[in-house]
Amino acid sequence: MLILKLSEVIDGSVILIRSVGGSEDIKRRIYELKLLPHTKLIVVKNNKGSYVVVETDNGKFGIPFDLAENIEVEVVGVSVLK
Repeated sequence: MLILKLSEVIDGSVILIRSVGGSEDIKRRIYELKLLPHTKLIVVKNNKGSYVVVETDNGKFGIPFDLAENIEVEVVGVSVLK
């Protein structure tokens, strides 16, 4: 089991959100994006220092790097990106 911050995960990783940290404001922003514990994501592109692009059941979107630093994830596999 490999636990990392979302900001540290490499492209193509399939991840499961384990926990969300940070201030109440940061947690609120993360939860507004529907990034909740036990949510499965694919990391499409980690633009270190900028955005982490992820794919969910609802499509692809970028997570600001400052938010990604507060999301603890477990790497559960590797995806073949489209």
